[in-house]
Amino acid sequence: MAITDLQLREVFDLFDSDGSGTIDSDEIGAVLTAFGFSKLDDDEVKALVAKYDVDFSGTLEYDEFEDLVKDRLQHTSGQAESVHAFKLFAEAKDDAAGQDPCISVQDLARVAHAIGEKVEFEKFQDILNIAPGKPYGVDEKGNSLGMTYPQWSLIMAKASKTKLQRAMEEN
Repeated sequence: MAITDLQLREVFDLFDSDGSGTIDSDEIGAVLTAFGFSKLDDDEVKALVAKYDVDFSGTLEYDEFEDLVKDRLQHTSGQAESVHAFKLFAEAKDDAAGQDPCISVQDLARVAHAIGEKVEFEKFQDILNIAPGKPYGVDEKGNSLGMTYPQWSLIMAKASKTKLQRAMEEN
């Protein structure tokens, strides 16, 4: 969801019900729910306010509020993109156990071939075997049969951190 600065300001003003120029933790919970985020309990809202309250006032001024909402929207967008990318690779496995979709060696090979990459089959198996977390299943040799979404998200998070670290080191 993209939101303009003007729209964000209007939302801030709407939820700044007492006109103080700040939003307190009671108002933050309502704002986040209005944006479609899952309802947070009081402790979660207080933790968010504490994280973004750079002047330690116990409330959020507009700039602090803007950082919070944009970070939350960006995080949600990143999750949606990750799910979409996983679905591009994964094919739902049609089995009686009703297991979740996974990315198989064949899926990795199919995508690599489609984009013109020439990678040895064993390299794809290595990727699946080193994926963190519980695999989709294993064959008689102990090789992973597929990568689940939780494994995919861990790998993507690690890749993002590594990319961020490299960028920070360059500057």
